[in-house]
Amino acid sequence: MTGRTGAAGRRRRAAFVLVVFALLVLCLAGYFLWQACRVRLIRVEFLVPGSMRETAAVSAWLVKKETLLSAPAGGRLTLPVTDGERVRAGDTVAVIETPGGARMEVRAPVAGIFSTGVDGLENTLKPEMLNALEMNKLEKLEQNRDRPVNGMTVEKGRPVGKVVDNLSPVLFWLQTPEKDYRTADMARGKSLSLLWQGNRLSGRIVESRQSGGCWQTVVSVTDYPDQLVHFRQVTVDLIKGDLSGFLVPAGALVVRGGRTGLFVLSRQTVRWTPVDVRGSLSGRAAVTGAGLNNATQIVVNPRWAREGDRIE
Repeated sequence: MTGRTGAAGRRRRAAFVLVVFALLVLCLAGYFLWQACRVRLIRVEFLVPGSMRETAAVSAWLVKKETLLSAPAGGRLTLPVTDGERVRAGDTVAVIETPGGARMEVRAPVAGIFSTGVDGLENTLKPEMLNALEMNKLEKLEQNRDRPVNGMTVEKGRPVGKVVDNLSPVLFWLQTPEKDYRTADMARGKSLSLLWQGNRLSGRIVESRQSGGCWQTVVSVTDYPDQLVHFRQVTVDLIKGDLSGFLVPAGALVVRGGRTGLFVLSRQTVRWTPVDVRGSLSGRAAVTGAGLNNATQIVVNPRWAREGDRIE
């Protein structure tokens, strides 16, 4: 009886050991299978240098230092200079032939660019008057579209052109949603960059105020194409962000010990490498760092990666 009881106990112990061993084998097999599957989920890409830019299209009023020229008498208008031509102070820019046969010249009082783009806002949109103007009221002002042309008959006092001082800054008066920009970004003296017809214009904020949920901002631009002086309103792209470096998905960044880095592939092994993040836009980050080049491969989905993983 005792012998049979002892044999049964040994069989139970042996069965228990077998079950534990089988479970251990299954766990190990599951672990290695999971590791193999996890590594296969890791995606790597080569680093690509580039740049990215975030812009917002805004309408801008242009405020220039301009001098109106009026007809001294009524008669037939002749324009001896072309629209956009640079003139010196004292140059004849218009001639009026009166019905009585008199010939009266209109001379440029200052040097600059001659323009026939008279719109009737020259005495309203002056740099020194911007503080007293509201943009929503300006939109209601009617612009004169009747440009002076050669051979037309003009009345005394009618504008025949203007001289724009191309050596003075052009002021871009623009309006942007208040929620899109921090107060610090719109502070006086801050730099802003604009794009107009492929030209990058660098300016500085000289005035900024909040009104009706918007920022009304005046940007002074000193270096600009001459043709800009012919416009009163233009659409520009306000550059909100401009970055260059190696472009990576923002999700590829890995923070360790307070530092930001990437998982890179070194000799088929995953290694963490610190990088400098220059900024991020639209879900991508621009990074630089020692040892990074076009041949560097990075892990773009680091949640599946572990330091030391081998990627075959």
